[in-house]
Amino acid sequence: MPSYNQNDKSGRTRTIDKFASADGQMSEQQIRMIVQDEITKNASSGSPVTTRHNHDGINSPRVFQGNLIKPMSGSGSITFSHTGDYILNLFPNSNPNPTLILCYGIVIDSAGFVFTVSPPASYRFTATPASASLGAVYTNNGHSFTVLKTIYASSDLLTSGTGAPTASGTLTLSSGAGDPIITFSSSSRVPNAVIGSVYTINGGLYTVLGSITGGVSLYTDGNVSPPDSGVLSLVSGSGDPNISYSLYTASTTVRAHTMGSAQLGQSYYFQPDTNSTVKEGGPVQSFIQSSTYFSTSNLGAVHALTDEGNLVDVEYSGIHARLTLIDYNNTSIVLRVPYLDSGWQIIVNIVVI
Repeated sequence: MPSYNQNDKSGRTRTIDKFASADGQMSEQQIRMIVQDEITKNASSGSPVTTRHNHDGINSPRVFQGNLIKPMSGSGSITFSHTGDYILNLFPNSNPNPTLILCYGIVIDSAGFVFTVSPPASYRFTATPASASLGAVYTNNGHSFTVLKTIYASSDLLTSGTGAPTASGTLTLSSGAGDPIITFSSSSRVPNAVIGSVYTINGGLYTVLGSITGGVSLYTDGNVSPPDSGVLSLVSGSGDPNISYSLYTASTTVRAHTMGSAQLGQSYYFQPDTNSTVKEGGPVQSFIQSSTYFSTSNLGAVHALTDEGNLVDVEYSGIHARLTLIDYNNTSIVLRVPYLDSGWQIIVNIVVI
């Protein structure tokens, strides 16, 4: 119990309980001083139980703290699976408006497919200008190399091989059509499929999410389910012109990790000042919001924190997922998803303070 020292009439010092009263009971003001002390020690201590006391209002052993601790806050994980407006309903009361929103989580793509493949080793030769037809077979270093793409007077020859060639040398025609001898200055193993390349089968499009070099699993995203087995044909990018697969499985890919916040009430965005400082500036806003993300695949570099105007914003060659604060008051918060790719979801934890 807080106390202080006081000199009595005789000059002696005695200890006085600052909350003591003549009738042994405490006043409302004294109780609030106790509460404030508790809040100072532990802001989340809640409403403390006190001894019987004189209360200015309802005689209760608990102290109303509505004017001492901000009572309205909320937190939870929310999944946004489609475009449109979402409403976060708050307890309807006369509490003041919320002041801050924190938003952090992931953006996923559930339209992924993993193909089981067993592509042959691919080798690229840098040759003197030569001609060779698709399917022609050449030999070098005791191994056979099958031409994967017809070339005419070209120095870039892509093949599949049964083993590694020499670092430089000649290729000798074994079967098919092409120059009898092709001289090359270098050779290298190349990926069978390169990240970002697009393959197709039965009209579906599948973007490679990770390069493979002789791997057995080819991770992609796609717009439709493919046949149970078949051959993927290259549409754009780099890789084998055709990749056979024996089966596929559906998968979910984490596209990005994201963080964002919104400051509610009249606010300013930070503006560039010098190479080592920023400053508040620009027109005053009724609320401000910003976000950042980093990709978990090839889908773009870390987004700049100066992305103003959204709680979630995943962009690379277009907007793929976005979550934006639209409006708020003391009973609800309105969030909008104006962009969300097919099969994608925004899964975030939202904290309202």
